[in-house]
Amino acid sequence: MEAYKLTIKKRCFILMALALICAAFIVVFRFGFSKLFAGNEVFNFQEGLLSAFVLLPLIKAIRYHKAQKDETALRKLYNDENDERKKFIRQKSGMPLMQITSGLMIFAGIIIGYVNKTIFYTLVFAAMAQMTIAVIIKTFYMKKL
Repeated sequence: MEAYKLTIKKRCFILMALALICAAFIVVFRFGFSKLFAGNEVFNFQEGLLSAFVLLPLIKAIRYHKAQKDETALRKLYNDENDERKKFIRQKSGMPLMQITSGLMIFAGIIIGYVNKTIFYTLVFAAMAQMTIAVIIKTFYMKKL
């Protein structure tokens, strides 16, 4: 269990670094480019997405930090992470690949959104639909298996 504690510490460090990097981008975008892109929907979406990338890793890091202090919570986290049924369900619903492709579609939508807003909306909507379908499939398999 000590090896898993080290893994959790590393994850906390990585999550905190991600949150700090995204917070730095928010500050740079807000104070550096806010006049240039004032009122632009793509810019506002980008800031909102970066804000989520600050908040979500912080929440996850706090959860990991609490689990480090409590041995039963750490064991529960370890068992949840290594649950073969959940791994099978994630694999069956295509979760890792869906998350990667949806993230790339959103990233591409943000980049192209400064040129053409229609493509931005299309890519973001398609990525959201793809993630929604993946969650529905995952929920179906959680109930079925």
